[in-house]
Amino acid sequence: MILNKIIGLIIISFSLYSCVSSNESLSFKNREGQTGIFELDSNGVFYTELGDCENVYKLKPKASIGINEFESLSLYNGYCIEEKCIEFKLTKIGTEMYTELTKKNIGQQIFYVIDGVVVLKLTVAGFINNGMGQFPINVIYFDSLFMMN
Repeated sequence: MILNKIIGLIIISFSLYSCVSSNESLSFKNREGQTGIFELDSNGVFYTELGDCENVYKLKPKASIGINEFESLSLYNGYCIEEKCIEFKLTKIGTEMYTELTKKNIGQQIFYVIDGVVVLKLTVAGFINNGMGQFPINVIYFDSLFMMN
């Protein structure tokens, strides 16, 4: 009985530890490229998906949330196994923009673009008002998109 409780505490402790930021601060490697959170636009610009040039999306020419609205980036020790997880926090203005963006796109896709390539597309299930999020990056591409601070 006591052994089961100890094992349970160890599992809970490990779970809690593995779901927090590692505090390893990151930066985008290229701040000049098209980076941000984009929306679909049938008259927009073509963007390919990272690692899969067959998936092409027409997105607005300008990011709905640009690179300057990312307050911080860090590695996240969460659900990623063979990928690196990036955790982001937006500025106050970026947070307001993200709330509006996710409100108006419920049920639709938004796209995370880094250096002109789609790294994540997601369907918005509900609005997000905390200005934070995570996304996975294949370890193969990590060093070309991010640098450790």
